[in-house]
Amino acid sequence: MIAFSIVTTMLIACSSGEKVEVVKAASTSSTIQPAHSIQAQLPQHLPNNVTAICRDGSYSTATDDSACLGNGGVSTKISRYHSE
Repeated sequence: MIAFSIVTTMLIACSSGEKVEVVKAASTSSTIQPAHSIQAQLPQHLPNNVTAICRDGSYSTATDDSACLGNGGVSTKISRYHSE
């Protein structure tokens, strides 16, 4: 019953034909600065299919969340993009 009265009130308010004033948001100026990222130094030659360097220095070829499981976790994730 309450929902019906709310919908009825909204319909009456919207169909009254009165002009609606459009209000702009207050002008705020803010400076957006990009975050600084540190590029990881990767070894010159990585084995094929390596997806991560583990914290203990070993490599992982896992493509799911099991990368470096049991090797201290992922130190550096490696993304390779191939076009075929």
